[in-house]
Amino acid sequence: MKKIHLPILYFIFILIAFIHVSCRKNKGDVTPPLLPKLVRLGSTVTTDSVFLSNVTASTAKVTGKILSIGKNFNEYGFVYATNNTPTIADKKILIGTSVPNVIPYDFQTNLTNLTNTTVYYVRSYVKDSSGIVYGEIKPFKTASNDVAIVQTTTPNSFTYFTAQVGGTITYKGSTNITEYGLVYSTTNSSPTTADIKKVVGANSPATFPSSFVSTLTNLSAGTFYYVRAYVINSGGTAYGSTLQFTTVVARPTTTTTRVTYNADTKTASVSGAVVGQGGGTITRYGFVYGTIANPTLSNSLVNVGTVVGTFPFNFNSSISFSGLAAGTYYVRAFSTNAYGTSYGVAEAVNVYFNPTVETGNYTTGNYIATLNGSITNGGSAPIQEYGIIYTLTANATFGFNYGDTGVLVLKGATSANSFPFNYSLNTSSPITTTNVYYTFKSYVKTVNGIVYGAEKTFIIISKD
Repeated sequence: MKKIHLPILYFIFILIAFIHVSCRKNKGDVTPPLLPKLVRLGSTVTTDSVFLSNVTASTAKVTGKILSIGKNFNEYGFVYATNNTPTIADKKILIGTSVPNVIPYDFQTNLTNLTNTTVYYVRSYVKDSSGIVYGEIKPFKTASNDVAIVQTTTPNSFTYFTAQVGGTITYKGSTNITEYGLVYSTTNSSPTTADIKKVVGANSPATFPSSFVSTLTNLSAGTFYYVRAYVINSGGTAYGSTLQFTTVVARPTTTTTRVTYNADTKTASVSGAVVGQGGGTITRYGFVYGTIANPTLSNSLVNVGTVVGTFPFNFNSSISFSGLAAGTYYVRAFSTNAYGTSYGVAEAVNVYFNPTVETGNYTTGNYIATLNGSITNGGSAPIQEYGIIYTLTANATFGFNYGDTGVLVLKGATSANSFPFNYSLNTSSPITTTNVYYTFKSYVKTVNGIVYGAEKTFIIISKD
C-alpha cells in the first residue's frame, strides 16, 4: 500500500474546510474560535536593553507586546515576584481590560516600591475565555540605594538676627526625596541634622535640578555660623558643601574723632561720634581712658549722655589729667546699647605738665635793671632753659615772645632743681634812654615748649 504524504493530507483538509464554509454562507457565517496567541515582553529588544538602563533601587520599567486576540479577551498586564515563575497569585499590575485597537499592541509600566539589591522575575500576561497566557520570564536586579546630590548656595541678605541661605538638588538619588533643607551651627564646622535644622520641604521636587531658598531666623547678632544644605531619601542623608557667614553686629558703631591735649589746663578736648545704633537703642555714650592701649568701661570713664539724635551723632567732652602722673594715655569714644558696648579707635595722648613761672619785681641802678623771676613748679619735663626776656622799645610794647625781633634774652646760668626757684638777672648793658617804660617777663623752656610769666614794665629814671 502506498503512503500518503502529510503535506497532501493537510492540503485536502484545508480544501474540505473551505468548501464547507462556502456552502453555509446563506445559513449565516460562523467564525471558528481563536485562542489568544502568546504575549511576550518587548521582543524587539533584549532584556538588558529593556531593564538595565531603567532599573533603580526601587523601580523598573517593563514592556510587553500583545501579538493576537482570542475569544472573550478581558485583561492584560504584568506579574512579578522574587520567585522565578511569577503568576497572578503574586504581584500583579493590571494594564487594561478592553481589546486594543491594533494588533500587535505594545504596553508598558513602571514597577514601583521594589526592594533594593533584589532579583525579581517579571512577565506579561493576557486573559480570555480559554484562561491565562503568560509571556516569557525576564529577570532583573534592583540597584542599591543611593543618596541624592545637593549643593549649598552662598548665604546673603544678612541682618542682626537673620540670614538667607539655599541649596540646589541636582539629583534625587534612587528613591524619592522625603526631606530637604538647611543645617547650621556656631561650633560644628560640618553641621548635620543633629545640629540646628531648618526643614524647607518634605516632598520630592517634580524636576531636577531644583533650587530652594530659606531665611534662617532667631540667629545671634555678630555671630559666625557654619551652614550647608541637606537632602534625605531612603538611601540616607546627603549634604552640600559647608559655607560660613557672620550676622550683622548688633552693638552700635562708634568712632573717636579728635583728642587734643592742653598742658596748661592739664585737660584733653575729645570728640566722638555714634555712627549707628546697631540693634538697639543707645543707653549711654562717652569716653574711656587709661594707660593701656585699648581702655574699656572698667578703666577711667567720662559719661557724656544717654540720648542721641540722628546718625551720625557727634559729641564732645574734656578729660582732666590733673593729679595724674605724666606719661602716655589712650583715649577712645564708646557707646552702649542692649547688645553691648562698641569703641572707637584709641588715640594716644602725651600727658605732660608745664612748669609754672612768675615774673617778679625789678630794681635799677647805674642805668642797669635787675629783673626778677620765680619758677614755682618744675612741671613734668626737665627744664632746659630759664630766664627773662625784655624789649627796649619805648612805651611798653606788649605781646612779645622768645625769638621775636627786638627781644633780648637773659638766660639763667645755674640749674633749677628745687622749687620754688628764684632768680635775678641784670640787663646786659646800660640803658641810656631814661624816663620811659620797657617791658619784661620771665620764661621757662622744656622739651614741650616755652612757658611765660606775666608781662611787666620797668623804667630807668634819669637821676640813675
